[in-house]
Amino acid sequence: MKELLSSKFEIKPLNPYFGAEISGIDLSKDIDEKTFEELRNIYYHYSLLVFHDQKISPKTHVEFSKKFGDLEIHSLKQYLLDKHPEILVVS
Repeated sequence: MKELLSSKFEIKPLNPYFGAEISGIDLSKDIDEKTFEELRNIYYHYSLLVFHDQKISPKTHVEFSKKFGDLEIHSLKQYLLDKHPEILVVS
């Protein structure tokens, strides 16, 4: 599988049909509109984006996620992060 290159980050498809790993971007920093628009288009194409090794707060996670649209709160409350029910905790 060939990696697609962006001017600011790399896109590695997880398989030919679904999902992509994004590297070379730091979600703890402000993302300009052009870069976010590119991420949004990649999301529309792959339906799932994976960002490894991000050091972000729950608040930053929620703010970034909301840029893609309204968030849903998981129905199983034991998997929710206190004070940030938008974030699903996976152990």
